[in-house]
Amino acid sequence: MAFRGCVGAILALLCPAAALAQNVSARVIGSVRDASGAAVPGVTVKLINEQTGAARNATVDAEGYFVFGDVLPGRYTLEIQASGFKNHRQAGIEVSAGDTRALGEITLELGAVTEVVTVEDTVAPVQLASGEKSSLITAEELENTALRGRDFLDMLRLLPGVVDESEGREVPGPDGIRGLFINGARENQKNMTVDGVTNMDTGSNNTTHTAPTIDMIREVKVLTSNYQAEFGRAVGGTIIVITKGGGKEYRGSVGWFFRNEALNANDYFNNRNGLPRPPYRFNIASWSLGGPVWPRNRRQARLFFFANQEFTRQVVYYAARTVRVPNLLEREGDFTETYDVNNRRITVYDPLTGQPFPGNLIPKDRHHPVGRALLNMFPKPNFVDPEPSRVNQWNYISQISGPYPRRSDTIRIDWNPVSRWQTYFRYTQNADEQHPAYGVWINGSVNYDLTPLTFKQPGRGFTANFSRTIGATWMNETLLGYSMNRLTSRPDRPEKISRKALGLNLPQWHPEFNPGGYIPNITAFGNVPNAVNPSLHNALPYRNVNHIFSIVDNLSKIHGRHYLRGGVYIERTRKDQRQGTPVRGSISFADDANNPLRTRYGFASALLGIMTSYQEATNLPYGLYRFTNFEWYVQDNWKVTRRLVIDAGIRFYRNLPQ
Repeated sequence: MAFRGCVGAILALLCPAAALAQNVSARVIGSVRDASGAAVPGVTVKLINEQTGAARNATVDAEGYFVFGDVLPGRYTLEIQASGFKNHRQAGIEVSAGDTRALGEITLELGAVTEVVTVEDTVAPVQLASGEKSSLITAEELENTALRGRDFLDMLRLLPGVVDESEGREVPGPDGIRGLFINGARENQKNMTVDGVTNMDTGSNNTTHTAPTIDMIREVKVLTSNYQAEFGRAVGGTIIVITKGGGKEYRGSVGWFFRNEALNANDYFNNRNGLPRPPYRFNIASWSLGGPVWPRNRRQARLFFFANQEFTRQVVYYAARTVRVPNLLEREGDFTETYDVNNRRITVYDPLTGQPFPGNLIPKDRHHPVGRALLNMFPKPNFVDPEPSRVNQWNYISQISGPYPRRSDTIRIDWNPVSRWQTYFRYTQNADEQHPAYGVWINGSVNYDLTPLTFKQPGRGFTANFSRTIGATWMNETLLGYSMNRLTSRPDRPEKISRKALGLNLPQWHPEFNPGGYIPNITAFGNVPNAVNPSLHNALPYRNVNHIFSIVDNLSKIHGRHYLRGGVYIERTRKDQRQGTPVRGSISFADDANNPLRTRYGFASALLGIMTSYQEATNLPYGLYRFTNFEWYVQDNWKVTRRLVIDAGIRFYRNLPQ
């Protein structure tokens, strides 16, 4: 068991950061005074959500303080009515996720209750009631900032403490979170939650289950350090995404975004190599709509909806690759035109005599049928580098592109049956399918256009949030969450990697682990510069499924100047994943001086059927990982004086055995 405790004042909170927030609700605190500075106890304070009209009441205590706990993120209006004073109305109070929103001292003016003093609130420039270090990005900022790829993660590079190594994200996707570093922590030590539910793949912790779109986001908050014990689970920074909800007015949007290579210039290297402009095509269409479920009596509505869809049609350009394949003479055993990168002829040696083959020619009766089929498996040369010094570095160039369709669907229902209850449900699903031939990790080490793969990464996420006020001083918040993704891959053109179709009749020790009959990996061709590589991912066909179930319950109590809070967090994770072992076999034609059958050139060794080494896995493991995180905490936000607040808390972790 491990635990973490944080005790500090608003002036110096020095606890280590924790990176996953399970709580999205906030607190609004303040005090009510008269013109002389004396407390005005017993006054009813009303907090109204400007979007839905949901209202909550709090009573000013004997010392003049009031607290609203478990407040959902949103824009609020505060109203105070007290006998002998003018009514006070403060509008535009922005409350963000996990925030402690301090309104300071509210001074009531003497007058009749029919008179109203209206104040328009502004966002506090610093956190006044907590020592946390965080940054906030609003929906308005996201919508009014020109983001090339419409991915909110690109905005994070503008925040203090965040380093983004990405050159810019083209569109939202599962890999968009890569390259972000928060407060110097490692790339895989950060976390992202959507409405309080983790959105990270627990295998790599470097990809997300779903990719939130700009139109569905109400706010993004990044916690970096010094926050309360209610936030826990990992180290390295937290990205909290809060989705939009519906309100009393119908609001919607429609958008279409277009990019195409016709709008771009070709680059220098493509012009030099005689290649056209690579495809660069994006069509992104989106719509959103929110409002009351029933259009009648909108002002009395308690049930609201918000829906959003975004469709992306992209043609991905997988950058040009230049490799060296067997030339037409080499495929026939003629190595008279085989040169190294310094334009020196390469001599091929006879492994039986240890002497060079006469005329650098391998007799046809020495050709191995599988070796000949292997060399003919590769595409024929199609490129001569215009730079003479590089003419022997490569002789084949591929410039390919492939479709990458995506889709995101989100629906959220907010329900406020009575003033003491606030509830919402949110469901998101993503479709993600790409067809890379190389350049993506799922392709393995392939460096030419062997065969595209259908690589799917669909994901889903669900949140149910229940907040209830119990009596005048107790509040309870319960959150149920589910998040998942499923990664699969298969070859689009299986005949291009079929042993039978290609004539590679190589025996296997365990053919039952390679039911598709796919070709083995070839890890090296000795002394062949920039050699062609057909080594596919060892786990092909790939399957990886990740399910995360979470339960959070927080109980809060207002006691004088103390805001006490405690809660539990339970997360159950399932990870089913095929492991990458060389079940198809792995061949090396490397040049090894200790090999008595040495030819000193990889393509010649292949033609003769002489391997330097061969490996094959004896099992195909499929991991079934199950683990449970159990955490609990208690904390106290104590307003000691008007100028001093102390946060004291402790969080316990128990990681159960797998």
